[in-house]
Amino acid sequence: MNGITFRDKSLALKKIAEFKKNTFFDLYNQLTSEQQRFFRMMYSHKNPELSIEEIYDKIPLEKIDWAIYQCENTVIKNNKQQ
Repeated sequence: MNGITFRDKSLALKKIAEFKKNTFFDLYNQLTSEQQRFFRMMYSHKNPELSIEEIYDKIPLEKIDWAIYQCENTVIKNNKQQ
């Protein structure tokens, strides 16, 4: 045994989830208003008027990394254009 308990793994997963959420919101907040609107339409096309917090909570876990990647690439592209 490596000494890592189920509780330790659970805490680690919670920290990872919190890091991803913070990273997402940091990147999302760097997008232009138009880019934010487009993002909300992609991830909540039936209800884009929801807050981004509500939309984030509805994104399936397997798509969170992709959402972060999309925001990150858009921020990089925006920074290159400045």
